[in-house]
Amino acid sequence: MSRNDSFEKALKDAKKALREAFEQRTAIEERILSLKQTIKGLSALCEADSDDELVPVGNGILSHEMSLTDAIRCAFSQSREYMLTPPEVRDALASMGVDLAKYKQVLVPIHNTLKRLEKQGEIVAFKDDGGNIRGYRWVSPLARAVEEVDGPPKVRRANPPSSSFAAKTFAEEDAKRNR
Repeated sequence: MSRNDSFEKALKDAKKALREAFEQRTAIEERILSLKQTIKGLSALCEADSDDELVPVGNGILSHEMSLTDAIRCAFSQSREYMLTPPEVRDALASMGVDLAKYKQVLVPIHNTLKRLEKQGEIVAFKDDGGNIRGYRWVSPLARAVEEVDGPPKVRRANPPSSSFAAKTFAEEDAKRNR
């Protein structure tokens, strides 16, 4: 077997593994969606309040309703893009068949939902050097679960702040962590 053949085999195997990983991801996301729908149904039976309006999704026989938040979650979880901008989320919702006609300015509820999902840790905002948001990235349920168990990554300071108040504050925080 030539060296080139072994690289081609490795490439073929990697593509197959990626395809299988996407299939597993899809199955997990479908299971999560199913559980969310179960919870939503049971919450309705228990008369739990929901502040998220339902939007029609799809058309024809397979049409159903889901919250705008869940529709946006689906758009992120099904996207193969690294990050999505609010207009890209809008376009993804439209391609899913989400009817956004009831909104006068469609991007307003999308922006509000994205900000809420960011606060909840379900998506991460990417900002440029000026602090402007350039897009959002989905954080998988598995990654969120790992962070809940392990906690956020520990940050080590190479150069503590020079001001005495800040240096003292950071030193106190570091001392608490090391106890």
